[in-house]
Amino acid sequence: MTWKRAVLGLFGLAAIALLAWAAVNRQHLEHFPSIISSFYAKQMCSCLFVVGLSEERCHNESRQYVPISGCEIDWENKAVTVRGLGRTNRAHYVNDRFGCVLDELD
Repeated sequence: MTWKRAVLGLFGLAAIALLAWAAVNRQHLEHFPSIISSFYAKQMCSCLFVVGLSEERCHNESRQYVPISGCEIDWENKAVTVRGLGRTNRAHYVNDRFGCVLDELD
């Protein structure tokens, strides 16, 4: 019976430690969902409009462990809009010197 109590105590201690860590890193955790879609948008834009690879290859190059929910490519304006984890981010091609940059979206 005591080993069960010890295991429960360790789980409880781990849960408290995890909550304390999350409280300390709250601001960083709030920004995490935006990182997924912004990284994908920037990578796709650079791959397509700077490097000039195919759309299929760029999707493979930009793929992450956390999946996105949508990707729209605006070929005319050289921009990529990506939705993931409830956030939407956009990157557009500036020129050969600056490549692609992220846009501010509300």
